[in-house]
Amino acid sequence: MSGAALEDDPEYDNSRALARHLKLTWTYRTKAGFFFRATRGRIKYAQTQLEHLAPQSLERLPYLNTLSAIKHLYQVDLDTLSHGQAFLALFRARLHANALYLLDEPESPLTPENQLSLLALIHTAVANGAQFIISTHSPILMAYPDAQLLALGDTLAPVHYDQINHITFLRNFLDDPQRFVYHLLND
Repeated sequence: MSGAALEDDPEYDNSRALARHLKLTWTYRTKAGFFFRATRGRIKYAQTQLEHLAPQSLERLPYLNTLSAIKHLYQVDLDTLSHGQAFLALFRARLHANALYLLDEPESPLTPENQLSLLALIHTAVANGAQFIISTHSPILMAYPDAQLLALGDTLAPVHYDQINHITFLRNFLDDPQRFVYHLLND
């Protein structure tokens, strides 16, 4: 987390460039939802900012509010959970009906079993009117029934699950992992 304002953060230059080519439309507008990037630094960031501010400073209020909201929302100290369990707790608490979610590689901290748990949470939210735009390499998340899969290359184009390069590579690897390891380590 760089601390720069979102519109000035160079980490999002590519996202802003892509956004200029997208047009989002919907029939039901919602104020619910969130953007998610698989980093776990928000709690530590708020705690670190508090350490540098005078105890009576009004500048502390946003960070105190963030920590209070996190404690209320999750009912458990996320730092006591494993990385993946903390992310599942976040999704359990934050996925609601009739909301829009933009998720950037939400599978990063999750085991395959926990990716299935996330898929079930997504399914429940979708059944209740939520929509998801997910950037992922997870074959599990990409297998969601009736998902519209798009490959981002020179263009943004629909692609079938079995045509995704990552899926093909993973299948080939799982069919004969020793062949891959042999060539990687002996070349």
